[in-house]
Amino acid sequence: MKSFTTASLLGIFSLTLTFLGATREANARYRCHTVSARFTDSITAENCPSPVGLCTAGTITDDPLIAGTVLNVVNSITPVGTTGLLSLSTTQTITTASGTIVSHGTGVLDTATGKVSFLEQWPQGTGSFAGVSGALYVDGSPLSAIETAGEIRGLLCLP
Repeated sequence: MKSFTTASLLGIFSLTLTFLGATREANARYRCHTVSARFTDSITAENCPSPVGLCTAGTITDDPLIAGTVLNVVNSITPVGTTGLLSLSTTQTITTASGTIVSHGTGVLDTATGKVSFLEQWPQGTGSFAGVSGALYVDGSPLSAIETAGEIRGLLCLP
């Protein structure tokens, strides 16, 4: 029984070392960056390919990785069960000096307060963002009837 226990422990130890080595190798292949940025954007009709006629354009600051411009194209607007809430499907394009990130978002707009919250996922990138993965969370509040400001947080990993 003792040799079985020792062999079992050695097997588990070996599997653990193999798993840790594979995890370390996977992490070494990607550089992950915790995003913490601010944005401001305004409703725009310029260069707006939205099928529902709603786009916003603005700037992202306070995070060196994604600082640049942003264009949000609303693809669909759907009322949800709670009065005053709308579900929005978006395509977000962040353009920086080193490339672009295009992601797809799902969010909620509270028509009573003007607040928005989005989860941006399935990113694709160009330039230094080629092969990007991760997700961004966007929370905004109105500055005026056409302008919003808020925070972008999340994790982006680059190969």
